Amino acid sequence: MTFMGRRWSRYEFGIALGFGLQASAELIVSTKWTKDLGYISELPLIAFDAACLIWLITFLKPEKTAPAPTQSVSPEVLEEAKKWQETLQESLSGREGSLND
Repeated sequence: MTFMGRRWSRYEFGIALGFGLQASAELIVSTKWTKDLGYISELPLIAFDAACLIWLITFLKPEKTAPAPTQSVSPEVLEEAKKWQETLQESLSGREGSLND
């Protein structure tokens, strides 16, 4: 996510953390399915409870919204973006077009 320039919001991170915790607990239990599980069989239930607590804490307060950037875009950048948009639209619609036109 960081490599792609995307940032996790608090809600996204909380949801992913809860599901990841549950999935890892299920994976641990499923690898032990042929043996006597003992206390390990309770792991998915504990993981679900922990995930619910994570989700509850995550959604207790509303997320703060970031202010919109006030910086204007230069006309050259805007023109280049329009060229890329046209090129992408042509490639998606199946028409021939190149970036060097």
